[in-house]
Amino acid sequence: MASLEKRSLAAPDRELTYDKTHGAVVDFDGMTIGHYTYAPGWRWVESIGRVLGADMCLVEHYGYALSGSLRVRHEDGTETQVTPGEVYHISSRHRGEVVGDVAFETVEFLPTPKGAHETHSALG
Repeated sequence: MASLEKRSLAAPDRELTYDKTHGAVVDFDGMTIGHYTYAPGWRWVESIGRVLGADMCLVEHYGYALSGSLRVRHEDGTETQVTPGEVYHISSRHRGEVVGDVAFETVEFLPTPKGAHETHSALG
């Protein structure tokens, strides 16, 4: 049977706010889509890691960068930078930080883990 579901990030299912961070999230069956903005000076370890009591992000990310620049460092020392117009996949066990004085804005598509309630997001 065909199915079509559409929503607007302007009227999200939920909004997430942390220091220098905002996310608007919609939940579909098996997928979470979020529009996230990370302000200049944002560092994962300070803005989110501190709240979660973690030193590394354990979420796997799939997204499209709209503006700004994000530096990502993995636990093994590898590093990359995501810039506007790029589609990206970031594996778990990393830390991110906004580079420069422009907010990093992105849309992410995250599969909902099997058996999980649909509250999964890039922000934890």
